[in-house]
Amino acid sequence: MYKIMIIDDNHISVDGICHNIDWSDLNAEVACKAYDGQQALDYLQNNMVDLIISDIEMPQLDGLSLAQNALKINSSIKIILISAFDKFEYAKQAIRLGAFDYIEKPLDYSYLKKIIRNALSMLNKEQRNLEILKQSRPIMIDNFFHKLIQSSSDEARYTLSNYADYLQLNLDYHYYQAIVIQIQNATDIKEKKALKSIT
Repeated sequence: MYKIMIIDDNHISVDGICHNIDWSDLNAEVACKAYDGQQALDYLQNNMVDLIISDIEMPQLDGLSLAQNALKINSSIKIILISAFDKFEYAKQAIRLGAFDYIEKPLDYSYLKKIIRNALSMLNKEQRNLEILKQSRPIMIDNFFHKLIQSSSDEARYTLSNYADYLQLNLDYHYYQAIVIQIQNATDIKEKKALKSIT
C-alpha cells in the first residue's frame, strides 16, 4: 500500500484532501498529515513516503524547499504541489525541482485523484524497472568483465567506460589480474554430455 503525506498550514485543506479522496481505490493510505514544511521534513527523515501533496506557501519551510529536501532524502518520491496563487513562476520552479505536478486551489478533488493515480502509476513502473535491473545486475556484471577481458585497452576505454558507474562497480585500483580459462575440447565435452543425457 502506498504511503501518502499531506502538508498544508491550513488544517481545513488537509482534512479536505484526506476525506474527499478514496484512498483505498488508489491502494494508498494517508500516513502523515503535517501543518508546516519543517514538521513534514522531520517525519521524512525517519519514515518512508511514496507521495507528497504539499501547499507551496507555508511558514518555516515552504513547499518548494520541502520538495527539494524530500528529493534529496528519496529521489523516487513523487510530489504534487498546490497553491492558492496563480503564479507561473511557482509552476516553473516546481517542475525544475522535479515535482510530478502543480495544481491551483481551489482543488477539484476528482482532478486531484486523477493526478495522484498518474503519479502512483509512474512510481509503480519505476519500481518494476528497478527490480528488473536489480535481477539483471549479476548477468550484466559478468558480461561487463567478459567484454573487458576480450577487448583491447583502447576499445574497453571507449565502449565500457560508462558501464562501471552504471553497475556501481568500484574499479579504483592501480593493478588488475585476470585469469582466462579456455577449455580446448569444449565442443567434445558438450557432445558427450548431450549423448549421456539422451541415453
